[in-house]
Amino acid sequence: MESTTQDDGQASCRLLALPPELRNNIFELVLTVQPDSGDAVTISHASRLDPPAPSVLAILQTCRQVRDEAQTVFYHANHLRCYYHNLGLVGIGNMTQFNFLGSISPTRRAAIRAMTVIVSDGVEAKRAVKVMQRLPGLRSLCLKVMCCNGDERYYDTILTEETALIEALTGVEGLEELRLDAWERYRTSSKGIGLMLAGLERRLQGLLQRRRLDGSRDDGKENRARFGTE
Repeated sequence: MESTTQDDGQASCRLLALPPELRNNIFELVLTVQPDSGDAVTISHASRLDPPAPSVLAILQTCRQVRDEAQTVFYHANHLRCYYHNLGLVGIGNMTQFNFLGSISPTRRAAIRAMTVIVSDGVEAKRAVKVMQRLPGLRSLCLKVMCCNGDERYYDTILTEETALIEALTGVEGLEELRLDAWERYRTSSKGIGLMLAGLERRLQGLLQRRRLDGSRDDGKENRARFGTE
């Protein structure tokens, strides 16, 4: 990042001299990452034995002002993809597992807009949706089901947890879109799995649509009462 030296000997950054709107555009260009799987950016944790990979988030370490202005851009601009066991669930796994949501600040968690979570059965799907209640800015969620050990019976547990999924969804207040998808290999080999997930997805998406409609009606009543038109 190019800088110049002021009369008082302190370095000044030309980036920070730009208008805020231009800086925000630059931060979004730098921090928007090319998806590595479908339309999502996979969040993972490298082994201590692996050399550190270059990260666009390194820009946040340049100075406090850049960090404050740009820290939420990566999470807002990208569709993130994470395995269920890496989300950071209390009581799940051990201390060596990657705790994604616990590793970032509440400000960055609140900036997350779109996420894919890879689960193996209905219980994990239900728990993952409950964790999404921690993300107040979440608008789009995809649950990608990868059946454990190749046993397709694990897909049936998605249906047995339908009521629990509906209950958990009621706590993800800002969610506008929900998708259910099978792991690529099973999506192409079994039409039954695809049809089952599609049917459940329609029912859950219908729940979200009814909730938005009810919210619009409540807003309308509130406005009419405020202006004395009701």
